[in-house]
Amino acid sequence: MLAKLTERQIIEKIQAADPAKKVTISCGEHLIVRVFNRNAYYYIRLTHASPVKIGRVGEMSIKEARQMVKTEYNRSLENSYKDKPNPSAPKPFTFQQYALRLLDIKKLTWYPATHRKYLFAYRQTASIYDVSLSDISNKLIKKLVLEYYEKTKAAHSCHLIFDFCCQVMNLAVVDEVIENHNLQLLKHSPYLPQKTVKGFRFIPLKDLKSCLTDEYFVKELHKLFVVMILFTCLRPGECCQIKNRDIDFKKKVIVLDGKVMKIKKEYFRIPLTDYMIDVIRYIQKNYYTSKSNYLFGADTETEALNLLKAVEHLLRKRKAPFHLHGMRKTARTWFAEHKISIEIAAKCLDHSLTFTGADRFYQKSDLLDQRRKVMNDWNKAVYEALPDDCQAIFQDRG
Repeated sequence: MLAKLTERQIIEKIQAADPAKKVTISCGEHLIVRVFNRNAYYYIRLTHASPVKIGRVGEMSIKEARQMVKTEYNRSLENSYKDKPNPSAPKPFTFQQYALRLLDIKKLTWYPATHRKYLFAYRQTASIYDVSLSDISNKLIKKLVLEYYEKTKAAHSCHLIFDFCCQVMNLAVVDEVIENHNLQLLKHSPYLPQKTVKGFRFIPLKDLKSCLTDEYFVKELHKLFVVMILFTCLRPGECCQIKNRDIDFKKKVIVLDGKVMKIKKEYFRIPLTDYMIDVIRYIQKNYYTSKSNYLFGADTETEALNLLKAVEHLLRKRKAPFHLHGMRKTARTWFAEHKISIEIAAKCLDHSLTFTGADRFYQKSDLLDQRRKVMNDWNKAVYEALPDDCQAIFQDRG
């Protein structure tokens, strides 16, 4: 159950609310406050009925509002059911209904690859679609996961299905459809299959020349895509979504929309080095069309992600000894070997630091100026390790 808010806490949340947006504040026990243009009203929200306005915050106390939930509104609701010739109680929510609700809510906040994984997990729970949320138990989920493991022997997928079920139940608790659940007890249970972490295969920087060859790549654009991943230290799914409008040649910076990044934020800035500029100019000169919104010649986000899928499929098919995401390991290894500070290396890779709470909340700089010199040295090292056909697109660098 959600914790009850005091009247003082409600007033503080109302004052902190954005006046230009509609804000909903949950007060516990089916009572919510809706705020818009500094006007706040109490509403009763039951799982089987639309919210009902009962009074204005300030004119009605929180005690009176909660009393109305328990007495007057419940009494009128019971009378309305009695007046009906054939009263029917509201149907309990099924697992499928809340699983779809979770996917809809998280669609905009999850990383696209994460959303696809959880869609896969949703399809594997078909056997419990019609089960009521109140009937979901540890025994039922354990049986579901173990049956899937017997068919596939895929431990990672089993844990993904289990995590999806937990998130569905957590959402039901937040919405007060159920009081609580104890699925987390299965998290470290010996009954669940144990997963092994293999990680992404990577190559040392000195071996880069032997990997960017025609043995593994068909198109020149695919090689340039890998080079940009190395230069920018971005994740492959983020690099392929760089738009032409994100690149500022005057300020020498790439400003990516935070929605593209794995760690959601307003934006993420990358220092634009001379090596990056040469690659970008070459791509725009040879692969740019009037419809190209994205750097690598794509018009839509789907087309941009298709480039990533094509390169990954090609590397798997040709059994390449490295993975695209492993290029970030190559960069992190180089940073460590050249004694780059942990904080600057983390900012270059867009990693969240696990320091104390004060460090996380008080340090707001992205260290752009410090990263610019580090990224330039890193780009120079990558350039020197590139094969001759890739070096040919650069100007006289050294």
